[in-house]
Amino acid sequence: MAYIATKINIKTSRINHSVIIPHQILEGTLLGADVTHPGGTSNEGTPSTVAVVGSLDARCGGFHSSMCLQDRANLEVTLSPKLVNTSHAYHAHQLIANFQPMVEERILAHYQTQKTWLKRVHYYRDSVSEGQYSQVRRAEVAKIRTAFEHVVPKNQRKRLLALLRL
Repeated sequence: MAYIATKINIKTSRINHSVIIPHQILEGTLLGADVTHPGGTSNEGTPSTVAVVGSLDARCGGFHSSMCLQDRANLEVTLSPKLVNTSHAYHAHQLIANFQPMVEERILAHYQTQKTWLKRVHYYRDSVSEGQYSQVRRAEVAKIRTAFEHVVPKNQRKRLLALLRL
């Protein structure tokens, strides 16, 4: 019965869970991303799965998500030449090829719900090793800023604070 009540709440834009959050986060969104790579027994050419989730309200009770498949062709743009021809290319690479459009969707969903533009993005990223952290931070935080500039009208833009946490 609880499962059904949870689904009804989601469908009617009600809140199932809420979190007490510091005021600074209230002016923004919690954004999370992960890349899941195919396992060792997967067929050759099986793409990785990428997901980006963004909170819609101050209590983080509502959220929307985007998901896409990331194939080897997308990876070759950003992989070092040494990794492109190895069987470990999917496992060695964590950058999200279509990250900016997915973030734009999350920014617009937040605006449609809250009727106000974001001031902060608290970005949580999973599946990144210490060795890849600086590369992911540089590339994906830049894409968050670019998505913000692309979606938010110029006269509505304030300085965006984007924080990356692993």
